Amino acid sequence: MEISCNIAEEINTFSSERDTREKTEDMARQKIFIVVILSCSCLEGASFRSRLDDLMEETRELTYDYQKLDARLQHIEDQSVNLQGASSTPDQGWEMVFRGMRGNGESIYDAWQSSGTNSPFFDGCMNYYSYPLKHYRSFRIDEWDSLNIREIKPGQSVLVKVELFKDDARVAYVVFDGIGSDMFNWFNDSRILDSGWSDLLAVNGTYNYFSLLGHSGKTFFINKLYGGCPADEGWLMIEEDDSHPCSYDKQPSYPAFVYAPGPTSTIWETKHEVADIMVVSIKNSP
Repeated sequence: MEISCNIAEEINTFSSERDTREKTEDMARQKIFIVVILSCSCLEGASFRSRLDDLMEETRELTYDYQKLDARLQHIEDQSVNLQGASSTPDQGWEMVFRGMRGNGESIYDAWQSSGTNSPFFDGCMNYYSYPLKHYRSFRIDEWDSLNIREIKPGQSVLVKVELFKDDARVAYVVFDGIGSDMFNWFNDSRILDSGWSDLLAVNGTYNYFSLLGHSGKTFFINKLYGGCPADEGWLMIEEDDSHPCSYDKQPSYPAFVYAPGPTSTIWETKHEVADIMVVSIKNSP
């Protein structure tokens, strides 16, 4: 999507300009009213008509400018809503704490485990679908222990969700039980509650890797089998770099969000897809 990276700033600017134009237009109407009221005592007929014509023209110009600004603002707001829709989880109550972007050359794992906030929102940039952009990391990750994830209230559940998006549509997801977890070990097969991959829900599933840290530069790694490149099988991996030998590891840019496109695991070399965005969200559910 080739939309400028300062949509939030544009919205603020155009909103401010529109407010200013509205106030100016109101002032112009007030001037016309005053001229009409005072015309008998303050202005001769010709002078009154001339002044009234000037004020009417000024009002028409202001109205036209206001309409243009209003249309532009509506267009920008529509774009912003459309862009945000695919990034935020559609279910009510979820809070996005991490968003990774493909192909920007920055490690997903490093961004996740580094303390602090890395947020393009704070730079006035809401268009997080232009490539490449920084990953988003919320300070909430540093506060994992205080998010009711360790000390859960009776009857309350805590969920952590990983989602992949491609072409603005969600293409994969896994929901985990976050109770008693830390910022790393929530990503574990023993915590799976729901997934678009049906075989991840099987009891006693077979994995050779199921780890956020992953293996050899493959992070957020859910893999079933290493059987030599043509037989390697799994569900999800983030390729952090191009240091791996198999053909399915070779991507145009990194990081790459490689996933099984069907309802079950895939033979990586036979079939896989690459997503645009990865989102991690949390939810405290009473």
